[in-house]
Amino acid sequence: MADLLDLDSTHDKLKTIVQLKNKVFAALYPGAERIDAEAIFQKCRLWADTLTPMITDTTALLHRAWKDGKTMLFE
Repeated sequence: MADLLDLDSTHDKLKTIVQLKNKVFAALYPGAERIDAEAIFQKCRLWADTLTPMITDTTALLHRAWKDGKTMLFE
């Protein structure tokens, strides 16, 4: 989730990882379709728009709830 908070860094990571994976897949599976880093990044942007408001420090959230006497359910 932290990667969704810093999309510039995520974009750089994706380009690097996808370039590496494309080389591996090309060596193992000649003719394999290449992975498109930009397409994946666009999905990450959409996910970030939706999920970023919900990303929080879960430990702090649980401690506040405990302190406030809230009921918590754990699975």
